[in-house]
Amino acid sequence: MTHEHAAGFPGPDGAAPQQVPPPQAPAQGHPQGHPSVPHQEPQQARPTGQPQGWQSQGAPQATPAEQPPTATHRGGREGGRDGRPSPFSPPGVDFRPVDPRLLKVRVITAALWLGPLILVAAVLAVVVGWGFWIGAGACALILLWLLWLIPRQVRAMGYCEASDDLLFRKGILWRSLVAVPYGRMQYIDVQAGPLDRAFGIATVTLSTASAQTDAKIPGLPADEAARLREVLTSRGEARLAGL
Repeated sequence: MTHEHAAGFPGPDGAAPQQVPPPQAPAQGHPQGHPSVPHQEPQQARPTGQPQGWQSQGAPQATPAEQPPTATHRGGREGGRDGRPSPFSPPGVDFRPVDPRLLKVRVITAALWLGPLILVAAVLAVVVGWGFWIGAGACALILLWLLWLIPRQVRAMGYCEASDDLLFRKGILWRSLVAVPYGRMQYIDVQAGPLDRAFGIATVTLSTASAQTDAKIPGLPADEAARLREVLTSRGEARLAGL
């Protein structure tokens, strides 16, 4: 005999009744048994003559990605404005700077020359008249200008031992590059004043038959000046022997 039990009442064996889910009502506007279709906005008709991809006036327009500006090479400090190598910095040439102790020697020299003049002009301005203050102020301005100029002059100096000649460059506003051929060197002189010896530097002077190709390299360490003199002398003799 089959026993049927209503939902919510326990069976004869005491088991918990099974919950029967209630039937779901069909979606409004759609027949029962058919899934609902998402609502779609009607597409706006494209006017005649408009290209494909036309959008309405209210829709946002797609803009292409902004391209970064093309970088232009203006050349470095030693290069030209158009990016070409400067004649004062040939490609493949590595210039060696002079010793920084040359800066101290030149600053002390300028102070020894202009310092007493400023002091004398100031004393005369107090004793004689105020007109000497003009001279004292002019000397002070010159000293300040030299203190600004000398470090830049020292940093602009450099030399290079090339295969056929010795290159030396200097100058800030009026720059110069001197190439002294080894075969035309007549003598190499090493000089050092009292301040140079106190700071351990020397000056190498290169003399040739033409005064325009002479060169003077200041601010070299004493051992470097001696080495450079020996090297240049041997190379000059080798070039003369080859001729």
